[in-house]
Amino acid sequence: PRRAAARAEGGADGAEQQEGRKFVQNTEFGRSRKDVLLICAALFVLPFGLRSALEAAGMSHLRAGSTSVALFMVVVMLGYTSTYLFRVGRKEMTYITQLKEYEEAVMEKRLEEMPSAEVEKLLEELSGDK
Repeated sequence: PRRAAARAEGGADGAEQQEGRKFVQNTEFGRSRKDVLLICAALFVLPFGLRSALEAAGMSHLRAGSTSVALFMVVVMLGYTSTYLFRVGRKEMTYITQLKEYEEAVMEKRLEEMPSAEVEKLLEELSGDK
């Protein structure tokens, strides 16, 4: 909200942030609204298709419905749990990502506020360590 207001007013803060970052559209599947809607539609239709397939294979209507819902729930729970554990293992959780971005922003701000003599001294120390 603050950033949007600063940009709308044409303030320096909004202009600086606009210059520093470029918009990059994510093209990975599952990252856009269209993809999410397609996934949800597929998940909605999947149990009905499974039930129809089980009925066509000769299972009774009641048993096919129960079996399709049970299989669907197991697949969805295993699928979600596996993706969650994968994200945890790779440390791609929202909180961790936000924390890293915050720490980087704090360090950048501290570097900007440092006098140039201290920055040069710090750079000399870093180049001497190599």
